[in-house]
Amino acid sequence: MSTLTYTVGDATDPTIPDDGTVGLILHVTNAQGGWGAGFVLALSRRWPMRLKERSPEYVYRFGAPDGITLGTCKFVQVEPNLVVVNMCAQNGFRSAENPVPLDYKALIQCILRVQEYIRDVYSRTGVACKVTGPKFGSDLAGGDWSLIEKILDRVLVSNVCVDVEIYTLT
Repeated sequence: MSTLTYTVGDATDPTIPDDGTVGLILHVTNAQGGWGAGFVLALSRRWPMRLKERSPEYVYRFGAPDGITLGTCKFVQVEPNLVVVNMCAQNGFRSAENPVPLDYKALIQCILRVQEYIRDVYSRTGVACKVTGPKFGSDLAGGDWSLIEKILDRVLVSNVCVDVEIYTLT
């Protein structure tokens, strides 16, 4: 039975079984080209721009020739069995005029794309995936974590039977 659990620790260094399981680190990016606050800073420290195609920031900035579009994902292979998923689901930046820049429709599209990716990996290789990440979409993007958690549970935990582990720093 698959579960959604919470762990205190570093979301850029998730615990992934060494049985070939592919780890996916999910996080939300914005559609404006901004990469300079929140969880993305930890990603850039761990996998800096100089790594080119292995850097989530590099792929975000240069991996979308037609621009950054809400509802799209970029899957960045950062380690042999670890993939960072840049999910573009934030429209604008949080402000008094835009208190919740998270676009839930775009987030659902992204999580459905993650679901397809998991099914594809399993059908091609027989290898399982484990989804990890911070409480994406609920801090700078202003989303309601309880809603995001329900989406994860319905789409990934219940539907494709994948374990989801969410990391918090404290």
